[in-house]
Amino acid sequence: MVQISGSTQSIENVYQVANGTGFRAVAQNTIQVKFNGVPGVEQFSGAQGSFLGLDEANVLIPQDVGLHWDVEVTFSAGGITANTVI
Repeated sequence: MVQISGSTQSIENVYQVANGTGFRAVAQNTIQVKFNGVPGVEQFSGAQGSFLGLDEANVLIPQDVGLHWDVEVTFSAGGITANTVI
């Protein structure tokens, strides 16, 4: 469960939606997204649906990743890793 600072509400599931090109052509089990080195759980990857040529991956962010500070996100598909973002 992720706590929102200064709030009494809690969020049970937080997702990242990643958009890009070219990863719909790789095997779905080769897509990995890591948050501070902790693997996320891929829920969907494939064609985005509204924009021709745009791919989308929906990833459940692990609850124990620590979202209170900077989070390093790495995305790889088919053994190729994209630039790490923070």
